[in-house]
Amino acid sequence: DIRFLNINRQVTAMVAGSLDATYVHDVLVVGTSTNLLAYDVEQNADVFFKEVPDGVNAMAIGPMQEREGPLVFVGGNCSLQGYDKEGEEAYWTVCGDNVRCISFCDADGDGIDELLVGSDDYAIRMFMQEEVVSEIVETDRVMVLARVLVNKYSYGLANGTIGVYSGNKRVWRVKSKNTIRDLGAFDLDADGVPEVISGWSNGALNVRNEDNGEVVFKDSFSSPIAKIVQADYRMDNTEQIIVCAEDGEVRGYLPADTEQGQAVMDEQQDAKALTELEQRKSELLLELHSLEENLKQTKPGAETDGIIPGNTRVNMDMATNAVQRNCEFIFTTNNDTCITCVVIIDLEGGLFEGESHVVMPANPSSTCNVCIRPKKNISSTMKIQVHVGMRASSTQLHVFELDHQLPKFCMYMRVLDSVLVPCPTSNVSFKISDSPQKVASWCERSFITMGAVPLEGGRLRSIYSGLDPTSVDPVWIEATPADGGCNVKISTTNMGFAGEVVQDLCKSLGVTELESAADFPDEIEAFRLLLESVNEYNMLRLKMTAEMADASNRVKSLVIKAEDARLLGAMRLMRQHYADLYTLNGELVREYVKRANNHEALLAALKEVNHMIQKASNLRVGGPRKRVVADSRAAIKVNNTQTLFQIIATGNDH
Repeated sequence: DIRFLNINRQVTAMVAGSLDATYVHDVLVVGTSTNLLAYDVEQNADVFFKEVPDGVNAMAIGPMQEREGPLVFVGGNCSLQGYDKEGEEAYWTVCGDNVRCISFCDADGDGIDELLVGSDDYAIRMFMQEEVVSEIVETDRVMVLARVLVNKYSYGLANGTIGVYSGNKRVWRVKSKNTIRDLGAFDLDADGVPEVISGWSNGALNVRNEDNGEVVFKDSFSSPIAKIVQADYRMDNTEQIIVCAEDGEVRGYLPADTEQGQAVMDEQQDAKALTELEQRKSELLLELHSLEENLKQTKPGAETDGIIPGNTRVNMDMATNAVQRNCEFIFTTNNDTCITCVVIIDLEGGLFEGESHVVMPANPSSTCNVCIRPKKNISSTMKIQVHVGMRASSTQLHVFELDHQLPKFCMYMRVLDSVLVPCPTSNVSFKISDSPQKVASWCERSFITMGAVPLEGGRLRSIYSGLDPTSVDPVWIEATPADGGCNVKISTTNMGFAGEVVQDLCKSLGVTELESAADFPDEIEAFRLLLESVNEYNMLRLKMTAEMADASNRVKSLVIKAEDARLLGAMRLMRQHYADLYTLNGELVREYVKRANNHEALLAALKEVNHMIQKASNLRVGGPRKRVVADSRAAIKVNNTQTLFQIIATGNDH
């Protein structure tokens, strides 16, 4: 028995689940670019219908801490909303960018599920109520999230990377040239632990071990995978994995404890073992060949170009380059050997396009400079390989391996003379319980200071200038002693960067609650103009909607008149009515284009409003941060701009 539900709008997200514990059936929730519909399939009736100005990009149904009953969480344009069974908004917070996926996982192991949100700013955020308790920056847009175990979840990125996190620690990741379409978790090999199931744009279906990412089973479809679901399709109390492809093909997979399933798994394991043995054989043959070449060169009278002195060491330092506007690694050897190649592998991802950077100097010497220019302020763990030979033409090279932690704000250069960089008028100030020396130590870890950051009379003043051409604004970090700690002032014209500095400082010093006072007059003025434009877009939207309704009534009237004229045989009058109808239809099409353009402009403006709230909340930590989001939402609902500005500046509405 198939039933159809006509939405008459483009569906952007869909989910099914229970919103009422007293009701035995699930509810189908459908999201479009402007609306949210909850539909009772069994009763063939709407549960609720809500207008969602921020749009619906992703949805999930689940619980929220300290709230009664499940909510349907809706991710939209830089925002995250939760609706209860009555369709009332019970939850709202902001995200750094458009939300792409939502899931649940007890990542911190406290027995309570947190809300996981992936967005276009490459971040995976973990929400405890409205507060962000953890944030992980990935290498591309986060497209898919799925729970694997109680405290483990899988993720998929737009660049074809998938992996698994246990809490905030990455367990494994792999990258494909294809695009991930969906992720799931199911115990396919019947070992008591679910595997990670991934569907791809080329029709591939891979099942990987959740602990190490090894492929334990794979299959392929003739078209891209559309969805992976888990259900008792055969009604025999046995869960199956059901995979749907875009061409309509549907396949079900049973656990391996059935005879047929076990046979398939065994065949896959045999093929995998054979591949691993062949790969190991190739590696051993290559190693044997290298050893033979070394032995030839160590014979009496033979050339020793490939043999470097036993006391050779490689030293590494970091510096900022004001001329090329980047930061650079400086590698040197302690003798006359030559550095022929440097390979930097970004273990966290996000620094380089291909997650690695290779430099081969044209004229190898004992010194090699490697320039990097990270696109974002992220701290990253890097594994560095330095290839050293006795001469520039040596074919036998020695590989030195180094590990390094890249400072988060490496694209900011320390300035020693305050006259060269005037102090910005915009700033955020707060008090912490730590001493200025602790703040200075944090500066040395988070910036490339090229030396210690000294205190002058117990006071800290550390000045930096941006190296990135798109962000050259200076930043002053000052800390003065105060009763029970110190007063910190961060001066910069960029509120977003100030929030990054505040969050990193508090995380490093273990600060869990922080109030602050912000003064960013230029950004507040731009925000005021933005709110005015939002009001104008809304008024224009209401006006065009009313005009569209009037035009629709005129269309109905002309259709009826034309039909009446046809029945009466008044062909000339009928043609006149249809001509008028054709003209009116053209006007409606043009008005629709105007409405669509206005809607896109409104969405862009609302995204900037949500982004501003996000930046203001990042200037605080803990309860004050959550309060800024809640109070800002309340002020926007009643259109109280003055209160909103007060919240951004002081963190409260009074």
